[in-house]
Amino acid sequence: MSNNYHRSLKRCWGKIVFDNYFVRVTFDLFRRKYSKFLDLKIDPEIYIDSETLNRITPAILLEMKEILSKFRCNTIHAPFLDISTGGYDKEIRDLSLKKLKKIIGLAQEWNSKIVVVHYNYDRMYYREYLDLWLNNAASFFRELSDYDAPPLIALENINDPTPFVALKLEEMINRKNIIHCFDFGHHNVFGEISFSEWLFYLRSGRHVHLHFHDNIGNNDDHLPVGEGNIRWDIVKDLLPDMKINFSVTLEPHSEKDMMKTLKNYRKLFLAS
Repeated sequence: MSNNYHRSLKRCWGKIVFDNYFVRVTFDLFRRKYSKFLDLKIDPEIYIDSETLNRITPAILLEMKEILSKFRCNTIHAPFLDISTGGYDKEIRDLSLKKLKKIIGLAQEWNSKIVVVHYNYDRMYYREYLDLWLNNAASFFRELSDYDAPPLIALENINDPTPFVALKLEEMINRKNIIHCFDFGHHNVFGEISFSEWLFYLRSGRHVHLHFHDNIGNNDDHLPVGEGNIRWDIVKDLLPDMKINFSVTLEPHSEKDMMKTLKNYRKLFLAS
């Protein structure tokens, strides 16, 4: 199945390399300014928070389906605040699952290739109950991923020191449509091993989704790439050598930063 998903992404662009990428944008901003994305020839990763999800009517769903048909590819970033995938309270997990199932439904309507989900493991609360959390989360994602067509579900690292929890969770879920989303900015704040080592452990043959943004290591600032201390020169050399299938999303958190992010990214990764 993973090869089929990869072929689905390749049909968007023809190949998957640094000059094909997504740019994160909130749902409301994208609805207002999608023509700017078309003019710039960039594909969106659309962030939908829980309140926005509640406002998406059948009419809006169809409107977005028409808009997104103008693009080569799109991905979705699911709600993450207050989402509990492996926590103690089953009612809260069930509500979280209901919301994320709605997101998967939208993704299937809109032909989205990837849905990024924070699995939200919190070491402060669950490190002494890791087995319980993993069992709950694995059950959660097995139900969420119980379908045989795109999108892929990409599990994103947040405050993880290593990929241990993510890889263990993916192993327990045991579904080919579950992949890893490696966020370089989050890793730069919370990671306790190098990103080169982290990515080494992802050589599973599955597609890997990558989030690019920057910081100086003490806060998740979502700076444009090149404005923090992440070694993007190493990233540029490392990824092709790893021979993994990957896609990239640039993650500016403001409209103002989007153009700066694009300029810096193109200089760092596309200049000869």
